[in-house]
Amino acid sequence: MNEIIIVKPEKCIGCNACIRSCPSPEANLTKQLDNGRYTTMINPDKCIACGQCIKSCNHGARDYIDDTEECIAQMAKEKVTILASPALQTALPNKWRGVLDWFREKGCVILDVSFGADICTWAHLRTIDQGNMGNVITQQCAAVVKYIEIYQPKLVQNLSPIQSPAGCAAIYVKKYLRRTNPIAVISPCIAMKQEAEATELIDYSITIQKLMEYFKRNGINIAVDPDDSFEYKFDEPQGQLGSIYSRPGGLRDNLWTHQPDLNIASSDGVRRVFSEIKMYAKMPENKHPQVFDVLSCEHGCNMGPATGSTQSAFDIMATMRGIETAAKSRRKMTGMMGRGEDRLFKKFDEDLRVVDFLRNYKPTMPSPSPSAAQLQRIYEEMGMGAEEKRCYDCR
Repeated sequence: MNEIIIVKPEKCIGCNACIRSCPSPEANLTKQLDNGRYTTMINPDKCIACGQCIKSCNHGARDYIDDTEECIAQMAKEKVTILASPALQTALPNKWRGVLDWFREKGCVILDVSFGADICTWAHLRTIDQGNMGNVITQQCAAVVKYIEIYQPKLVQNLSPIQSPAGCAAIYVKKYLRRTNPIAVISPCIAMKQEAEATELIDYSITIQKLMEYFKRNGINIAVDPDDSFEYKFDEPQGQLGSIYSRPGGLRDNLWTHQPDLNIASSDGVRRVFSEIKMYAKMPENKHPQVFDVLSCEHGCNMGPATGSTQSAFDIMATMRGIETAAKSRRKMTGMMGRGEDRLFKKFDEDLRVVDFLRNYKPTMPSPSPSAAQLQRIYEEMGMGAEEKRCYDCR
């Protein structure tokens, strides 16, 4: 796997904040430098690119790689399809339209990932209706998918077979719009680059933070937009309730809108979600919820590690209320007094095939746990051969 999270050893002071916050037990490697100092490096084959270590590092020793500059260079050669995540609105509440306009001026086609999220909801519901889906863990979080593939491979069978919202949007572009130009996603997610490589549906992963840094470096000014609405003239339909996927329980709330009796649980944040996935793995299947809606980031994608935003959780919640209100106003129903079918889903039934939006996963063989004899040798090398010397807990 290509390295996504990177380390700057000259800035690392060895405080171990990255290790303490990391949910991936094998992602960090201690290395001694030529000057005798120790630093913590990354094992890219075991890293899930959740970005928690970057949030935890106060010394600038952790960073990440995305495709912003490569994509912008490609835009000079050919037209690129831009898929805009709904989290762009919460990260840049008064500039998001200006950012999309900048890409449009460069000749890009602009589409809404929220529309892909609506397809994702529809595909889940139809798969459940047809009895083709057991109890599932949702897959819209690329970091969670990678964690399960590496550290809980037995749960791969529980991962939802439906592509993520970005994946669904990309498939719609390729299969139904028949566009062959490269596809880029603008999101707050570092791990999106992993999903792009795994599914081969997306050519470029642009993060909001790196994009705004590019604008600043190149003297590109995005004007403040006085319009506080949440409408935009995308080149294809704007999403409806899929626009709330970026908040905790967003998929859950979409499913409940159509089937309120579904048994759905949700979890978000590194401090909760991965321990609950471990718990899920130990539970009998009959105790699993029908859908376990999980996000690696606390407060959901809206506060992802690559937003580069100074918005508080309360700012984001207020923005999301506006986004949801606008999304509900775009939703149309058939029948008298709007009590029939969802018109968008009815169109999906007529035009789309669920089978086109399925994905596969690649579980890996977990590393074997060290034996007691192996651990004893390591303890002795550390000067901790005696049991009482291993009992310090300084955190």
